[in-house]
Parts: sequence; C-alpha cells; structure tokens
Amino acid sequence: MAACGGGGSDASDPRSGLVSPTTEAPPDVHRLVVAVGAAKGGDGSSERPFSTLRAGFEALRPGDQLVVGAGTYDEELVDLQIRAGTEAAPIDVVAAPGARPVLQGLLWLEGADWWRIRGLNVTWADRSRKDQHMVKLTGGAHWVFADAEVWGARSFAAILVAGDPVDFALRDLYVHDTRPSNGDSQDHLIYLNAGTGGGTVEGCLLVNSPNGRAIKVGPASKDGSPVGNIVIRGNTMVRNLGPSSIQLAWRTSNVVMERNVMVETRPGRAAITGFHLDGSGNVARDNVAFAAASVIQPGVGIVDGGANRMVDPGLDDRFLVTAPGLAGYGSTVGARLVPG
Repeated sequence: MAACGGGGSDASDPRSGLVSPTTEAPPDVHRLVVAVGAAKGGDGSSERPFSTLRAGFEALRPGDQLVVGAGTYDEELVDLQIRAGTEAAPIDVVAAPGARPVLQGLLWLEGADWWRIRGLNVTWADRSRKDQHMVKLTGGAHWVFADAEVWGARSFAAILVAGDPVDFALRDLYVHDTRPSNGDSQDHLIYLNAGTGGGTVEGCLLVNSPNGRAIKVGPASKDGSPVGNIVIRGNTMVRNLGPSSIQLAWRTSNVVMERNVMVETRPGRAAITGFHLDGSGNVARDNVAFAAASVIQPGVGIVDGGANRMVDPGLDDRFLVTAPGLAGYGSTVGARLVPG
C-alpha cells in the first residue's frame, strides 16, 4: 500500500487529468461560467466569464448551473450571500468537462438548500487559521458535496457539517492529509456536528489524519445539541490515528456504520470508538478493520450488528480493496482521484 502525500494544486499539476465526472444539464438550464484569469466584471457568460468563484456562487439562482473552469482559485469563500435552490430547480456547481478546478482557501456555505457541488477540489491556503474549518457546510436541506479531492487542512477539520442540515450527502470524496495543528486528537478529516435532520457519508476515501479521526460524529461538548440519524456507508479509511477511524461522542444517536474498510488506527485502539457516548441506536455492521485492536471498542454503547470482521483488505496503491470476498466494501474513488 503506497503512502499518500498531500498534493495537487493547479492545472499544471500532473494530476490535472484526474477529473471527476460531470453531468450535462438539460439544454434549458441557465449556465454561468467562471474561469481563472478572466477579466473582472464579467457577466458569467461563456464570452465574459466571472473571474471569481465568489461572483459565480452569489449570482446563482434556482435552476442555474455554474461551470467552473480549470486552474486554482485563490479565495476565501466566507460570508457568501447565496440563494437556495428547490427540488424542482436545484442549483448545480460542476467542473467543466475535462477540468480540475481547485479552490485554495476556505469554502463556507450556509443554507445551501438543494445545492449540488461536484468536482470542485479544495486545499489549504497558508493565510487560513487553524481555528477555521477548511470546508464548512452549515444547515441547508438536500445538498450534496461530491466527486472532489479535499486535502492539506491545518485546522479542526477538513470538512465540517454544522447547524441543522436535513438530508445532506458527502459522497465520493477523497479527503486526506490533515496536519496536526490543534490539541491532541483534534484535527479531523470529516466532523459531523450536524443536528438530527439526517445525512449520509458514502463512498469516500479518507486517508491520513495523524491527529484526528477520519469521521467524528457528535456535538462539540456534552451539553451540545444532539446529533444523529446519519449513515456512514462504503467508505475506506486509512491511517487515522487520533485515535480511530470513526468516533461517536456525547449526545449522538442512530448512526449506522456499514460496509466500511478501516485500516490502521492509533496502536491499541479500535477502528470504531466512543467518547462519553450518551446516545442510543448506534449500530456498526458488516465492516472490515485491519491494523486495529478490534472493529468496535467494547463497552461504549455502540451495538455490534454482526458480520464485522478483522481481515486485511489488501489495499493497492490507489486504496482499492483486492482481497477475495470483499467486493462491494469500501470506496472506489481512488481509481480516478488518486494518481497511479
């Protein structure tokens, strides 16, 4: 299994050909375009693209699609004034065909109802602070963040889901290489402090958090608002040492963890752990763990739903499962998002 370093930035990066698929919108969808190096004051048309992601995001209305061109967008997308989409008219943000756009900075969205963001990669900027989550998605309903690489965070989390979102989805992401920046076990790949409206983390590849978890679920303190009704399914997690792959904390309930592959935790720790867990209905079933003390930490209130196994999944250089009998376990995004 190959080591996975931090990496990737702009269109000259050799990985620029490793793009996420985009879905063509119907011909009647209103398309806007943003491009690196475009002249300021553009109107978002293909002839006069927006020059910044901020301009593009803030121009979007229900039913619009923003097509993001290749290259690096050096921006802090905080305090954005965005509109919500609707079920009949969602808002799409997609990478241009064949492009690998990278936001170098912060991506903070609040109230992004019916937004679908696909193929927009995010990495750390040196100007950002360790108390600023790199991607912060607050509230909103029926939103999706998918098909992207997120890496190099030096903060409490590479991705934070906060507030009270409803039916959110983090899907087919490659999140990796946080750098220790805060107290012990406080720099996570994904942190779900996400209320009880429900959501899914599915098909993600989560690699190398030396001072945090791959996925932490729960409020920030024992008195925080309850968190729960989350499905964590079909993810691959490797070298998450602070101290485990998944940890449920405080008032967390009704989390289902299934068909995940979890390799290498802090020595002596389980792949799935609890921290002062007061909630109920948390079930781990049909997971694979290796280089860990056990699949589930005993005595912490997480129910063993059966079919959890300690077995080497045989991960290859792109973190794909090769061991016999484990087809359908873990993530497959490494096939297109991890350089060969």
